[in-house]
Amino acid sequence: MSSSVTRRVIMPSLLLQPSGQTVTCCNHRIIPNRGSSHPGTTSLPSIRSVSRCYSTVESGLHPAYFTGDPKYYDALIKVNNTLKERGFIDFTSAKPYEGTKTPAWMSMDDLKRVYGFRMDEVTYDSFIHRLNLLYTKRFKEVPVEQKTSSKSNDGTLILGHITPARTIVKEADSEVMALLNRFVRLGRDLSIEAPPPSTIDSDGKAYAYASRKTAKSQVWIIPGEGQVYVNGITLGEYFKNTAERDAVIKPMVVSDTLGKYNVWALAKGGGLSGQAGAIQVAVARALVVHEPLLAAAFKEAGLTKVDTRQVERKKTGLPKARKRYTWVKR
Repeated sequence: MSSSVTRRVIMPSLLLQPSGQTVTCCNHRIIPNRGSSHPGTTSLPSIRSVSRCYSTVESGLHPAYFTGDPKYYDALIKVNNTLKERGFIDFTSAKPYEGTKTPAWMSMDDLKRVYGFRMDEVTYDSFIHRLNLLYTKRFKEVPVEQKTSSKSNDGTLILGHITPARTIVKEADSEVMALLNRFVRLGRDLSIEAPPPSTIDSDGKAYAYASRKTAKSQVWIIPGEGQVYVNGITLGEYFKNTAERDAVIKPMVVSDTLGKYNVWALAKGGGLSGQAGAIQVAVARALVVHEPLLAAAFKEAGLTKVDTRQVERKKTGLPKARKRYTWVKR
């Protein structure tokens, strides 16, 4: 019987360390160590000698390859290392950004869809906390030397008394900004300010936009006698259902402003129910522009928040999204 050769397996922590001493080769063969001081012994080459076989780029491995979520931990390691380089030692509990405005980060669903992260609510909150900490270090202090000269009592320049003076100037840290921009909400950038809040124009109109399912609406409100038009026709002619008409005027009924404003709404897409829901949110938002004191009450009632729920898709083999055919034994 042939003698069996014991293979040595590299531990995960040594996979990315050039100082590692042993590693299995790509074709699983034992390679003699030509530099060994003991002739006849066999050993595996160092990681440096087979770096081509075990390149993390060519093999598709990540620094966190042996974790259950390598893409997320790659990003987490990068953020943690950047935080430590900026002076954060214990950044799990510190919250220096409280009370300040932070960027609109990507939602958990967007991180899963765009980067393939596997995370729950707790993991997402912890990751966003680290991004907020890093956001406070987006500027770095750079010393700039400026030459100053001494003057005599009569104001004449004294030669030979020019001394350099240092001033601290803050400038954007390109490394931090590039890392943070990866996780900003889609379509936004750290250098792009949030759109300004709606205001009343010179004609006294307030504008608002909203959506519901696949329906979208735009609303203009101006002080008037309480007339409501949807797509150029009156509210009663456009919405035959009482529930849909009540939904449109609900913000004005709740705020006791019915009859004080004229409403001009444009709606498209979806059905009448979705259009009524979209117009309701847009009307509430436009009313807040005219009467800011209504903002807190409308927010608590959920009138200014867009309902992001969508119709669940039909499943293959089922008559509808959830409905199933009656099971028959034969």
